[in-house]
Amino acid sequence: MRVEDRIDPVIAFGIALFAFLIGSIPFGVIVARRQGVDLTTVGSGNIGATNAMRVLGTKWGLIVFALDVLKGVIPSVLASVVFVQGLGPLDRQPTAMILGAFAILGHMFSPWIGFKGGKGISTILGVALGAIPLCGLLAFGTMLVVLAITRYVSLASLVGVASGLIWNLVLGDSRQMLPVLLVLFLFITWKHRANIRRLLGGTESKFSFRRK
Repeated sequence: MRVEDRIDPVIAFGIALFAFLIGSIPFGVIVARRQGVDLTTVGSGNIGATNAMRVLGTKWGLIVFALDVLKGVIPSVLASVVFVQGLGPLDRQPTAMILGAFAILGHMFSPWIGFKGGKGISTILGVALGAIPLCGLLAFGTMLVVLAITRYVSLASLVGVASGLIWNLVLGDSRQMLPVLLVLFLFITWKHRANIRRLLGGTESKFSFRRK
């Protein structure tokens, strides 16, 4: 029996829609507005945790980070639980990752703010933690190491996502994850194209914690 024969398309669509909607909640915008700030008009204009941390301070930035991660964890875990009876572990991983990826799309293209959004790093981490926890943790650890060395969030993010491909192979997770992770990496790279230009030009801003 094929994997697709064991997945109810109606349930899968429902999870994907739920993932997109929960992913589309612009927590960065909401948290910033409670502080009297329009996050889309200050700093980099991005609604993600990095800009929130730079503008609002470390505490609020970490809150935004946690909420954006949670947006990815919830749908990917939900998909794993819903299909636990019909799919084996190695089939559940890519299924949970694909359905959880709709949360990433919701975060990047939120209908509540004109189909604009963040770059998806926190949410992709959440999806990975829900679908392939150890791989997600190792990729996040890789990102933190690169960030500590270079202080470039964009570079650390790209390396962290790329490392997920390597960790997937090292850990022996489902090989079906590779094309999923590759597509996500290419999409994340596209979202960071302006950062890449600044990195190459030596004008990318370095990260530092800010108290507030």
